[in-house]
Amino acid sequence: MYYQTFYPYQPFQTFDSETDSSMRVMSNRFFSIEEGFAAGNILRAQYSPYKNYQIPPVKPKTEKEAKLYDLMSIYGFRHDLNLILDVFPTDKEALDLFIDTDARYKKAREEYVKQFGPLNAEDATNDKGTFSYVLVPSPWLGK
Repeated sequence: MYYQTFYPYQPFQTFDSETDSSMRVMSNRFFSIEEGFAAGNILRAQYSPYKNYQIPPVKPKTEKEAKLYDLMSIYGFRHDLNLILDVFPTDKEALDLFIDTDARYKKAREEYVKQFGPLNAEDATNDKGTFSYVLVPSPWLGK
């Protein structure tokens, strides 16, 4: 198949870096969370930059923007790892990274909700008999 020329793994194959020489490059397979978010891809081998385009750094202006940016980048990384694990469920490196990233995401989300209010209806609390989700400005409105 065509995709195997870029990504040599087969679905449901076991990942044992000692037995297969093509698997020995696994230690540096993934971008960091920040690099992956900027590039739009967490797999180094599958990232193909456009000509000499340099991704401009994101500079949040407020603490709220900085925390939301961190939350979005962690979520994106976590989501991509989830997709990889859907196809390659025995990938131990991706699984370990997913578990670490999932814990980091849950902690960052909890801190954001505690400090700035709910992100969605599941984060809403029953404060004084009201549905707090509708009382807080939505992050995507920029308020």
